[in-house]
Amino acid sequence: MLTFFGILTLLGLTNADLKSIHVYNGYEYRYFAGNHDTISFAGAMVKCQTYPDRANGELAMAKDSSINVAITGMTSNQQTWIGGGDFMAEGQFRWVDNTFIQWSNWDSGEPNNDGNEDCIEINHGGSGRWNDESCCSELGYVCQFPYSSMRKYDYSLLSKIEETATFEEAKSKCAVKRKRLVQIDDTDDYEDLFQKLSDASQLRYWTNDATKSSDCFTASSSGISAEECNARLPFICEAVAPNSIAVSNDRPILQVGSNVELECTASGYPSPSVAWYDNDSLVETQSIFEDRAVLHLSNVTSKNNKAYHCRAVNYIDGEEHMITGVAVVEVSP
Repeated sequence: MLTFFGILTLLGLTNADLKSIHVYNGYEYRYFAGNHDTISFAGAMVKCQTYPDRANGELAMAKDSSINVAITGMTSNQQTWIGGGDFMAEGQFRWVDNTFIQWSNWDSGEPNNDGNEDCIEINHGGSGRWNDESCCSELGYVCQFPYSSMRKYDYSLLSKIEETATFEEAKSKCAVKRKRLVQIDDTDDYEDLFQKLSDASQLRYWTNDATKSSDCFTASSSGISAEECNARLPFICEAVAPNSIAVSNDRPILQVGSNVELECTASGYPSPSVAWYDNDSLVETQSIFEDRAVLHLSNVTSKNNKAYHCRAVNYIDGEEHMITGVAVVEVSP
């Protein structure tokens, strides 16, 4: 049996090879795989629990069929660690939050403890199927984070500009970069911003203060204050990766022949494009608007028993940023 005591502190943290971000059932799921992130089960636990700017991270727990479908859809059918095993007592499978596994999706003949296998991988022998695997095997992994705890600055990319400019000049210089002057919407934003700017918190920066209707404002570690608009100060440009993605119903249970509309919305700057996909194919039966898309399913059949993915995408400094909302549709006779 594998014991995790004494292991976690020995593992070094490296840059994550993030493949995709999906949101479902109140959690943000992040899938990692690649040079730095094909690792042991214990290593995956550490990465999830210590991921920067994320609280209460754990290896993903597929506690029901819909979550299992959502996780499967983001892992490209690659064998991947999820957060369960019988590492506490042989044959007693638990999730990493210490709850017993009630629903399962074992592959045929599994679990079999072949060669002391105590940790669960998904996508073994078939899409979404589970296997008990040696905890020392090196695989990709999926982390889950409570989505309700996310804030704007978890997704913001900030550029500090040390040259000085007037308020209007600063806004224009940011706009040229397809960014905006850093925006403070509430007290949480202010606190998060200066936590990120701990190396320059004594300076004053131009800011867009969404709580004020006019005038020019600066932000520093001392607070937000009005300033002459022609003063010359450093400034911060901000872009925001897609975030706050929300699906109106992420697990609709439908009767054969019924209809449903599923709305998906997202935030970000520049404003993200939002659209529904079935696997990698754009769904034809949808209406696309700025920052949102509405999926129209009519006269549903068993063929609609699947996960539909709502992708919100923007581009920052030439790099694509995407977050995916998931709706797992279940159709009953």
